[in-house]
Amino acid sequence: MKRKDLWGGAKFCEQHTWEVNFAEHVGRGAAITLAIDASPMYGLLNHPDAWDGTTREAVEQFDDLVERCGFYYEFGYAWSLHFYRLEPKLEIVSHVGATVTKA
Repeated sequence: MKRKDLWGGAKFCEQHTWEVNFAEHVGRGAAITLAIDASPMYGLLNHPDAWDGTTREAVEQFDDLVERCGFYYEFGYAWSLHFYRLEPKLEIVSHVGATVTKA
């Protein structure tokens, strides 16, 4: 995403700052918030079909990056993404050697 200069004016906001400065009901409990209103990411994530053919790939790469870092995100509004920690996966190895992954 950096190669495509999509970050633009996107800014991370710590949860305490979000709750105090914005007093919004959305995003409560998020680990961190990303404001994308001044960024090309706004259009990319809100209107991916309006961009060129590489857009879906860029969104998928962003989603994969977020998941690899142990998070998922949801929109608070069209201009804010709230990141939450994924539940750790518990891997159980049974006595017969089969591995089961539980979310």
